[in-house]
Amino acid sequence: MSKDYYIYILECTNERLYTGVTLDIKKRFNEHVTGKGGAKFTRSFKPKKIAALWKLIDSTRGEALRIEAYIKSLNKEKKIALTKNPESLADNIVSLKNSNCKLTVIDNYTI
Repeated sequence: MSKDYYIYILECTNERLYTGVTLDIKKRFNEHVTGKGGAKFTRSFKPKKIAALWKLIDSTRGEALRIEAYIKSLNKEKKIALTKNPESLADNIVSLKNSNCKLTVIDNYTI
C-alpha cells in the first residue's frame, strides 16, 4: 500500500546527526525530544532541530527504509552536505529512478 513518508536528519547535541523515517513528522520529532518512544540515540543526544526533511510521496515503507539506509551509510561530511543541499538526495537514489514515488524537499520546516 502506498503512503507518504517523511525522511529526516536531525541535528542533535554534540554535533551528532540522526536519520529516521516516519509517517507523522510532528509526532515523531516530539517523541525524539521527549525521549518517549524516541530512538535510544536521541535519548542520549537530544535533538536541536530538523536539519533536513524530505517527503516521499506515494511510496512504500520499503522504499522509504532503503532511502533511510542510504543516508545512514554516508559519512558525516556527506550527511552535512545533504543538509546544505537536500535536493541532491534524489540524484543519488537509484531506486527512485525506477519508481512511481516522488521525493520532495521540505524547506524551513518548523515544529
